[in-house]
Amino acid sequence: MTNWKSKYLEMKLKYINTKQKAGMFALPNTSYKIIHFSELPFGARAAEYIKSKDGQINITSHGMGSGIYGVTEEYLQENPPLDDSKSYEFYLENPFILINNDICILYEEASKALMRFLVYIIAQKNKQTDSEDQDNEIRNFIHEFLQLFPSRLNSLKVFLGIKEFIFDYKNNEYFVEMPINYILKNHNYDGVFSPYPIACGSWSKGNVKFVNNPIFQIGDKTIINYYNVRNGTKKIHHTLTEDYNYVKESDYFIKLENKTEFVSRGLYRATGRRNPKFKPPKTYIPSDDD
Repeated sequence: MTNWKSKYLEMKLKYINTKQKAGMFALPNTSYKIIHFSELPFGARAAEYIKSKDGQINITSHGMGSGIYGVTEEYLQENPPLDDSKSYEFYLENPFILINNDICILYEEASKALMRFLVYIIAQKNKQTDSEDQDNEIRNFIHEFLQLFPSRLNSLKVFLGIKEFIFDYKNNEYFVEMPINYILKNHNYDGVFSPYPIACGSWSKGNVKFVNNPIFQIGDKTIINYYNVRNGTKKIHHTLTEDYNYVKESDYFIKLENKTEFVSRGLYRATGRRNPKFKPPKTYIPSDDD
């Protein structure tokens, strides 16, 4: 099906059974601070989102995820920002931690393989191929994906994450998160964090705090006003206060008037409810890692 397995799989096998694996999990009652920089008047921006319906899925060279990007204080001491943008502090409570550069590479390769696979499977879906055959292809991919990803994941949660991404990509009005967000959020991670000096925490990549997508309905509340959507080399900027009638109240942006039927699965992540239009598959054969 694909030729994505590579030398990185050997690296995975080197680390997967060592004590280093335990370091990939957040410590209890520990917050991980990242510092985000923005030149915009209403604060931070969330970046690396995918244009829904027809946008390019394989959007970055690193695959870190969608959300608020930032770096650590330790990194800033050696690598200060090049402009006068204002800084904002954000905290991750349960991030997926990339503890060394080899784990960083494995994470990137797994995320990029996931994006490439979804380009393929959505193209097949557009050809009206049998949905059961597609589900079988997804299961086969998951088996390989779990071999590369640098931590143990639940295959059912991975399967549902892939299906939810496909559904949202086809149905959401404006944008969706990167596929890796769906899988990590299904495992209760709220971002990705790399301790200094791991390469994944640099300016060119960055730590990521996941944020819930706006749902564009009356009363919706979000901490972010700006969302950058990438479609190939083109960036599309969505500003809630200018484009969707949100207003700033204290530390939040709140929707006053309803102008769209769009429903984001971000609500599922905040409350435990999925997008009401998404129907989970009725059948699934769990693998040994469930």
